[in-house]
Amino acid sequence: MDGWWSSFFDETYSTIGLESTDEAKREATVDAIANLLGVAPGAHIFDQCCGIGRISVPLARRGFRVTGVDLIPRYAELAKERAPSGDFHAADAFEFVAPTPCDGAINWFTSFGYHHDDAVNVQMLRRAYE
Repeated sequence: MDGWWSSFFDETYSTIGLESTDEAKREATVDAIANLLGVAPGAHIFDQCCGIGRISVPLARRGFRVTGVDLIPRYAELAKERAPSGDFHAADAFEFVAPTPCDGAINWFTSFGYHHDDAVNVQMLRRAYE
C-alpha cells in the first residue's frame, strides 16, 4: 500500500467519513443504485473500493450477492462483520478481479481517480467486469 491514502484512510476516517447516520438517505441511495443497474435481489453486485460496506451491506441485507474489495484490511473486515453473507477482500482494486462474474458493479464515493494516469483508472473500472 503506497500513496497518500495509506495513511489517510484509517480507523478514524472510517468512523468520521464512512459511517452514515442518515439511514433514509442510504436506503434511497441503494434503491437508486439497484434501479440504475437494473438488478433485483439475487443479482451479483461488485462493490469496488467498498470501504466498510456503506452500500454493499444494505445490498446484502436485501438479498443481493455482494463481492467487495478495499485496500484497507480493517475496512474489509468491518464490511464482513456487518454482512456475513458478503464476499469481502482486502486487496488493491487496480489489480483485483472478482472471483465470479457480476451482474453490476459500483465504485461509490471517493475511490476513483487516484492514479495519475487516466488509462489506469479506467482499467480499474473494467476489472469489475473481467
